[in-house]
Amino acid sequence: MSENLVRDILKEINLNEYNLILLPGFIQWDTTKLEEEKSIEIKKGPEFASDLPMILKHIDSVKLSNKTAANRVLEISGEQDYEEIVKEQSNIAKENLGFH
Repeated sequence: MSENLVRDILKEINLNEYNLILLPGFIQWDTTKLEEEKSIEIKKGPEFASDLPMILKHIDSVKLSNKTAANRVLEISGEQDYEEIVKEQSNIAKENLGFH
C-alpha cells in the first residue's frame, strides 16, 4: 500500500467524521507528511489484524507512531512498564531489608 494510494483513497472520504486513521503496520513509509497534509492523525496500526483488538483496548494509554507499527509500540511500552515495576519492587525489597 503506497502513500499515493492512501492519499487517493482519503480524497474520497469525509475526514471530518474521524479523528484517527490507522494504516496497516507493514507499510514501509512514514505517515507524518500525509498526516500534516490531511490535518488528521494518521498512524501505523498493528502488523497483523489479529492484534487490532489489543491495540484498540490500549489506544488511550499508548502513543501511536508514524514510523513504528502499533504492536511494536505497545510491546516497547510494556517492556518499559515492566522495567518500572521491577525497579519499584526492588526498591521496596531493599527498604524492607534495611538497605537504603
